[in-house]
Amino acid sequence: MESPRPRRPFDTTDDPATLVARDPVTARARAEEVLASAPAPDARAHALCTIGICQHEEGDPAAAHRTLRLAAAASGTVGPEAAALARQARLAIRALRGGPGLSGPALDRRPDPAAALLRCGVADAQRGHIPRAVAALDAALERVGPRTPERLLPALLANRGLALVYADRLGEAADDLARALALADARHLGYLRAAVLQNLGCLESRRGDTAEALRLFDEASAGSTRSRRIALRIDGADALLAAGLPEEARLRLESFGGPRAAGPLLGEAAALLVDAKHRLARGDRQAALAQARRVRARFAPDSLWAHLAGTVEWSARCLSASEPSAGVRHRTAARCAVYAPTGAAGAVRPTRDQAAAAALVDAGRHAAALRRLAADRPGHAEAAGHTRPRERAIAAEGARRALAEGRGEDLLAWLEYGRSGRGAAACRDQAWAGLLERLRDAYRRAEEGDDGALLEIGHWSSRLAAAQLHRCRSAPPRGARVLEELRDRLGGRALVSYAVVDGDCAAVVVADGRVDAHVLAPAARVEEECAKFAFDVRMGALRGEEESRGAALSARLLDGMLLGPIAEALGDRPVVVCPAPVAQELPWGRLPALRGREVCVAPSARSWLDAETVAGWAQAAGPAVLACGPRVPGAAAEAARVREILHRAGVATRSLEGPEATVAELRGSLPGARVAHLIGHGGMAPETPMLAALLFDDGPLFAYDAEMLPQAPRLAVLSACWLGMSTPAPSGAPLGMGTALLSRGAGTVVASAVPVRDWEVKGPMADFYTAVTAGTAPARAVADHLAEHGFLCMGAG
Repeated sequence: MESPRPRRPFDTTDDPATLVARDPVTARARAEEVLASAPAPDARAHALCTIGICQHEEGDPAAAHRTLRLAAAASGTVGPEAAALARQARLAIRALRGGPGLSGPALDRRPDPAAALLRCGVADAQRGHIPRAVAALDAALERVGPRTPERLLPALLANRGLALVYADRLGEAADDLARALALADARHLGYLRAAVLQNLGCLESRRGDTAEALRLFDEASAGSTRSRRIALRIDGADALLAAGLPEEARLRLESFGGPRAAGPLLGEAAALLVDAKHRLARGDRQAALAQARRVRARFAPDSLWAHLAGTVEWSARCLSASEPSAGVRHRTAARCAVYAPTGAAGAVRPTRDQAAAAALVDAGRHAAALRRLAADRPGHAEAAGHTRPRERAIAAEGARRALAEGRGEDLLAWLEYGRSGRGAAACRDQAWAGLLERLRDAYRRAEEGDDGALLEIGHWSSRLAAAQLHRCRSAPPRGARVLEELRDRLGGRALVSYAVVDGDCAAVVVADGRVDAHVLAPAARVEEECAKFAFDVRMGALRGEEESRGAALSARLLDGMLLGPIAEALGDRPVVVCPAPVAQELPWGRLPALRGREVCVAPSARSWLDAETVAGWAQAAGPAVLACGPRVPGAAAEAARVREILHRAGVATRSLEGPEATVAELRGSLPGARVAHLIGHGGMAPETPMLAALLFDDGPLFAYDAEMLPQAPRLAVLSACWLGMSTPAPSGAPLGMGTALLSRGAGTVVASAVPVRDWEVKGPMADFYTAVTAGTAPARAVADHLAEHGFLCMGAG
């Protein structure tokens, strides 16, 4: 790095672009002061050129053109070199707007050929000619010399890095952008540094790391003009769309007033295109087509904006058709090319790895295709469940083909891809934790009768959901050889992984070393009966009734659809169930074929393997933590019975009741506990599954809180309503309190998928603890004592 040297705010020995790269606000203010002082022609030309470049950065290209014309005229009395600088700046702006810009063979005769080639490269990139842009920027690098302005090399590397991003040369792009950032820091080019951060964000978005991309865009905003801040919001919205989060993208687009507020031509076009993608992501294809055509009509056919608008149109047509057009070579690749970042052109196709994976699926090489797809990054389960829509499209096609070909092992591998389990790192983001505390406080005040707090709940919930796209600390690598581990560790159990494949509910059964794929029933029928059965069971629990005729009928129908076709493969074995998205709210132990049977419910085979590794609460260190929330009839009596049973078994207990039973206390106590027995009023809303909660003295303990635990208890028993339910993310991964605890290392979570009758559960819960402290496996104890009350054994049994 170069040593820093002091700078004057406005130095006419620097070229105007360097002054703007340092600080456009200060540069413009000083330039206007110079103009007001009746300067000499050279200073006047320099100040006008500086103001013109500032006007362009502020999003006013028309004013920039006028000012740069004046600068060129004033430079004519000084010398041809100064006039050429002003003309080149004006032509560069024209090129960025889709005009003719810089061209011709006389670049080497210009005062600064490296700067002229840089502008040509940027113009080519903006028009969508990426190979030509890279060639121009390579040529510019060769012409950088000792007299080159200090801002030019980092600017050149920043633009070359972005062009390489969209040429899919991501490693080279990362090197260029890292070097550009170091130079911008060393040379005190704060505004240029923000542009480099923006390009780094585009790189991370292209890699699929949405959290890091958004962090970089937000950091870049701090040192940017309003025009660039709008561009950063647009890039952030595009990254969210690429992650499959259209509502969060909408909030970003609306934060600056929408497409019409983006500014003339370029900013508005980018915002309109992202808005078109947003409409496409929400299924409004006709509106997306109309928006894209509006952009394409306003720009030259070879411009970037027309090119990207054509891509949105193409994606909408592909999605509207039952099959991709005949001109598409690989149907899988076509289905995964829906989202594309804005910025430079060329981002209209999948990455090389995505395209290669799609081609390998088409060739029937499933294992090789999976190796080309990006692995999950650590982070919040809900955010992870929304990311990688292109990869999910490839995985869905891989699963469809594997099922059609009867390849159970390949089908299981595709189903495992993207399903959440352990491995997500604990969240340590303090800003996000602050939002969670604000939401908890709003819930607490609403419980106390504050009507204004009800409005705050929706606000903080939305902020919290959007803000969870941040990077968590790294998690340890997870084993990829799931099937081999299953064969070693299932023993006498059978694992059934359910999924929806091409409109049908399907299952992969692993038992006795065999792997078989089965088509079961139409997914719509399964989903309908699951909803009926779950509703009837819940209503019966609320009314205190035995199983109703409607629930019994739905149970028999579901049993016939989900378990009948695989009954022979299951035999009478204990079962590990990985539910399909349409069946994540079922109390599985109430189905006829599973009554009295040991059943473990896990998000995925990998999740079960991870939980089984840490199961065995009796051998763990640490006390048992018992906590009672407020206003639960029979809570104290239930806690006393459980405490007595654990005490007889030699387990030290810590009880939290009344004012001591707080979320803050629990978050400090749970990581060191081997058993946690939590009693409280539970809540679960399918549209916000990570806000599943138990109510304690200072507010709700959310599933989000579980994601912040460094370690969950080995055995967690949630004596509350609803918390055994899960809701599928777009990836199919289940979200809820139980899965959040499993993701943080719990071996077993016992929770109910239906309302719990507080006074009635005390006896069965005591019988459960009596059995497990005597050495009975939790899954067996749940089947014997709690399954009839809607409880599930989640994780290992």
